[in-house]
Amino acid sequence: MKSHHTVVVLADACHARIFTLENRKRQGGIAGPALIERADLVNPGRRQRAAEQLSDTRPGSHRAPAGPGHTVDDHRDAKFDEVDRKFASDIVSATTGIVSEDASRRLLYVAGPSMIGNLRKQVDANIGPVPEFVDRDVAKLTTAEALQYLQKQELV
Repeated sequence: MKSHHTVVVLADACHARIFTLENRKRQGGIAGPALIERADLVNPGRRQRAAEQLSDTRPGSHRAPAGPGHTVDDHRDAKFDEVDRKFASDIVSATTGIVSEDASRRLLYVAGPSMIGNLRKQVDANIGPVPEFVDRDVAKLTTAEALQYLQKQELV
């Protein structure tokens, strides 16, 4: 069992990457921190077009047989909220496995506001280290850019 002190999760509604922070030798033989990708998760519910998920792609449309139509609440937002909650659960499950496997002492979730809220609800603080949450959408950054951002913010 390797001991990586920090596990870092970068996530948004579509994609999550789970890293361990390790010291690695760089060019010139100097050791420094590196993010090593351990898992790459994709939310299939967010990768589908609305037409593939919902029976009618026109939100809230309803036409009366005669006269003007009116809108109805078709619960589209609830559908996407449920997809995001399920993905957050999948992220936390995968992260918990890596934290346990590596005996990590620090867990850092970095995601946009909506996903951070979903992750907070799914995390069991009694398992592994107490998680830290950073409300910043950096999931689309490259690994090098993400490490640079985390260092600049003094998070790693």
